[in-house]
Amino acid sequence: MDYTKKTKNLIMAILCVIICMMSVAYAMLANDVISKDKEVENKKGPYWNVGILSITEDSKEGKAYSKTPPFNTTTYAHFHAHFVQPGDSITYKIIIKNAGWINARLNGIFYVTDYNPNIIYELIGIKVGDKLKVGDEKEVYLKITFNKNSTKIIKTYRDLTVVFDYVQDI
Repeated sequence: MDYTKKTKNLIMAILCVIICMMSVAYAMLANDVISKDKEVENKKGPYWNVGILSITEDSKEGKAYSKTPPFNTTTYAHFHAHFVQPGDSITYKIIIKNAGWINARLNGIFYVTDYNPNIIYELIGIKVGDKLKVGDEKEVYLKITFNKNSTKIIKTYRDLTVVFDYVQDI
């Protein structure tokens, strides 16, 4: 009988040690996960934060000018260019930044404007599929030109909105 009682006590002691070790291991692992979550909560800004940081007028040719200052949201840029004669052009500098924590890829570029074949839009420095890593900035130039070969009289100003559609780069 003593032998069986000793064996039972030994098995119980071993089980208690195993349970204690499992509790300590769980506490260590749970603590790491909690501290990582706290770290995420303490960082500023959302996980996804890709967008237009600023727009400035870069250069002009001829008598072109901005009828109103360009403005932007995180996803689109709006321009109101004014032209006097064929050959006039105006170029805007757009800075796009990935301030989030996820790499991004340009899924599409969309133009919202009334169509006129005498106005030429040229986007320089970006194309669909370009990647923007976390923390990176990209300079993009938009050149709007009144076709120098145009003989048609057109409305002398152009409204244009450019939308940059970014998605997660997985």
